Amino acid sequence: MAEQFIHLGFPDYFRVELSWAKLLGVVLLLAPAPARRSFSRLKEWAYAGFAINLASALIAHLAVGDGPEAWGWAAATGVLWALSYCYWRRLDAAPASGSWDDTEPVESRR
Repeated sequence: MAEQFIHLGFPDYFRVELSWAKLLGVVLLLAPAPARRSFSRLKEWAYAGFAINLASALIAHLAVGDGPEAWGWAAATGVLWALSYCYWRRLDAAPASGSWDDTEPVESRR
């Protein structure tokens, strides 16, 4: 893996920083989402970070002239990322079953 970073022209420390950022992103994406919007926003940022990472990987491989065997992984992972993101947005937008809406007047909840 270190050889690939050198091949793409990235400094050695970037590999370590990127590894820690990816680890944090995976933890955020795999954690069960509580009902708070602040946690949902953190997941949104984790998805954005992975999107930037995948797009940057694809651009870096294309810039140095790598073939599909190198940039294909970034492209395929990008498709999986998009499916995961769309599915998460659909789940996040769906109302929780058995709960009532907080914007509903108190009188109508009875």
